[in-house]
Amino acid sequence: MGWTIVQPHPSHIEARKVISSGYDISNFAFSKVNTAIEQPLQNEELLSLPALYKVLTEVDTDSVNCFLIRGKPVGQNAELTYGLTESNWLDCSSKQFQFDLDEETDLLHQGASLDERVAVALEELPFLKNCRFIAQLSSSAGLGVVYKKNGETKDCSKKYCLRLWVETDKAYSCAELRHHLEPFSYLIDLSMYEPTRRHYIMRGSFPNTENLLVDKPHLRYYEGGALSLEEIPGEIKEIAQKKQKDSSKKTNKLVKKTGKAWKAFYSTDRVHVVQELEKLPAEELAGHRNDLLMELFRNEALFASGDCALLVDEVLNSPNLMGDRSDKDIKYLADWSGKKALAILKLDAEKFRASHFSSIHNFNEIDLAKRDWSKEGSEGL
Repeated sequence: MGWTIVQPHPSHIEARKVISSGYDISNFAFSKVNTAIEQPLQNEELLSLPALYKVLTEVDTDSVNCFLIRGKPVGQNAELTYGLTESNWLDCSSKQFQFDLDEETDLLHQGASLDERVAVALEELPFLKNCRFIAQLSSSAGLGVVYKKNGETKDCSKKYCLRLWVETDKAYSCAELRHHLEPFSYLIDLSMYEPTRRHYIMRGSFPNTENLLVDKPHLRYYEGGALSLEEIPGEIKEIAQKKQKDSSKKTNKLVKKTGKAWKAFYSTDRVHVVQELEKLPAEELAGHRNDLLMELFRNEALFASGDCALLVDEVLNSPNLMGDRSDKDIKYLADWSGKKALAILKLDAEKFRASHFSSIHNFNEIDLAKRDWSKEGSEGL
């Protein structure tokens, strides 16, 4: 199963970023989609990067209002639409996926071209150098400082703003991709590997806003071989781990964890931390909300074995902490954190089993009626 081409429902909503006079007024508040009549990318046997490139080019040239989803659609509604929840999209294996790069680097600038951004990205992802892929500028490429609806600012000038569409030598599910690409989480957005994740492909709209790349190439196909993910656990993984330790980006993120918001986070117990954060002035939370929410849900998911329901309710009743995030954003973050926590717990269990193999006993059947429940029998376990 490859890509499904979809359109927002209702169709007057545009599936692209809109920056007007420097302010982000994009509208992605839709929960249903229509599927295109023609689906040239769904058949995995016929799927190829040239076929994907053709679709991306047509969308880019004609401003077709659509985007892609990697999962398989199921459970069509009576109105012939599909929801955007996990019950509507199955995680199916495919040979194609996307690297979404949106981190900052001092090696790039606002007017950096597509080729310049690709060159910098390949130094971080050297296993792609001899592989075929499609490079596409994301909607924020060419922008400087953008103002959000809540008054916060986002400086796009040094961000990669780059999408790399990749093809592997065999098909992988989203869950498998997250496992293989975990070492590169400092650069790659792993949340892209969810069956419901929207892959936007339209160029943004920028009325009265400076964009240095409006008339520059946004799309290019790079020839090469298919990527083999088996390479990653070896030498490539060591490169990634070194990048994680040495990267100035990681250091910057640690430095930012200062101020009243992070002090409240680290000094308050789990039961009261949301209440304390909600009490803070909005300016103390500005620029920290995403990281704070990620930490909150990650900790809660690990503590509660993947169940973040209580924390979701608390956050949804804390408008100051939520900022401009929707209920759906919070619930998605909770769901993703829960799955991540369960994956970590499962991995820890597998590591324990591997390192304590000689002391682990497997049973086909346990008859509790025949077990010795005496003190002496219990001590023998």
